[in-house]
Amino acid sequence: AQLKTQGADTGRDQLVADLARKTQRAVPEAIRHAWTTVVTVDADSDVKAFRLRLNTDDPLFAAVKSDERIRIQDQAINTDALLPGGPYDLWRDHEASRRVKDLGSLFAKDPRLPKMLRPNEIENTINEGVETGRLVAGLARPDGSVRTWWRTAVDEDARTDPALEVFLPDRITLSDLDAKVLSPGALPDLWASESIKVGEAIEYFADSRTVTTRDQGYDEPVTIPACPPGVVEASINNAVRSGTLRLGNGPASFQGEALPGGILTAEATLQGPMEPFAVQRLTATAVPEAWQDGKTTAAALASALADQEGMPIPWSVMERSINGALDARWLERSTESATWPCKATDANNVVLGQPKSPPPPPPPPPSGGYRGAAEIDAIAVQELAERLDELVTTATGLDLTFRLEVKLNGQNTVPEAKVDEINAVLAWVSPELQLRRSGQG
Repeated sequence: AQLKTQGADTGRDQLVADLARKTQRAVPEAIRHAWTTVVTVDADSDVKAFRLRLNTDDPLFAAVKSDERIRIQDQAINTDALLPGGPYDLWRDHEASRRVKDLGSLFAKDPRLPKMLRPNEIENTINEGVETGRLVAGLARPDGSVRTWWRTAVDEDARTDPALEVFLPDRITLSDLDAKVLSPGALPDLWASESIKVGEAIEYFADSRTVTTRDQGYDEPVTIPACPPGVVEASINNAVRSGTLRLGNGPASFQGEALPGGILTAEATLQGPMEPFAVQRLTATAVPEAWQDGKTTAAALASALADQEGMPIPWSVMERSINGALDARWLERSTESATWPCKATDANNVVLGQPKSPPPPPPPPPSGGYRGAAEIDAIAVQELAERLDELVTTATGLDLTFRLEVKLNGQNTVPEAKVDEINAVLAWVSPELQLRRSGQG
């Protein structure tokens, strides 16, 4: 009441303002030091309380995470830590599998285990273990069988299924085998040479086995689960159809197409995929035995190239090679030729010639660069789209480009209306992707 009657004192007002600013600046540090008593549960399930020492200006929670006594796990756990013999001892001797959700909840219940900052890191670690082959994911079907995933990503719907389990590779028989697993070099000791027999691939998966592979200078054991012969054969068929493998049996060779009945035998030979021939390999200079009077046939080219290579050429490879030569105008279809593309049985009726003025040779690829090419189906394109963000992020700062070719086989059997419908969809991506008859601009 007395102060109300007094006049304003400029010095006193300034002092109050200075004290207020000083106090305001001190509030965050006071709060920071007030919250320094940590209460946690140790590995023996005992409650511990201690004062956290703050020596830096880092955020408070960063100091909490960095204290080893609290045992907060901020990063993903290595897959090996989840396996038997790992530091966490998550498996009992008689167990062949554990539910994924149970493994995740253990880190929230068992005081021996670190406290996961993000619970989904356990699921990510398990998925990584499945994709690298250290674990097998399985989901029981209504009929009692188990669908499995090994060395491939688990389907999104299955990942969210509470019944999803992970198996130790030596205690489960695979019901599915991803075709990419059979690629040369994908599995240790499967490909001892450039080619193997189908029977050797089947024998490789006859029983669970442990093989040794070299990883970053160390010998590492790798467990290969058992897989029935029928599943291995189905995987080989898928690998050949997708172009991942080439299969030869007698005079026949297949790649990028479904196998006819009776071809997939134990004596059939598997090899890595064959790339299309360069346009120069199809000319009269390169294969004179295939040309006569300035003309050749698709069948003669295939036969001559097979003699040069010492093996049959898959028709899909010949088709892509001839298409490339036609597109590059190194070859042209003669007026008496049958329609193209065609089946291998009609190849003798496809007459080809060389233009009078062939175009200059294609430029060499840029020095120092890398490129990859493969003929893939729609499922593989979808898988690429799902991982496109990851691919672009990995190549940040690099000049990564894509070249896409869309091909529809059987131009004489596909209705024009259906082609128009497909082109309407492709036009949304790029007008240049629209389908045209082979040989047209």
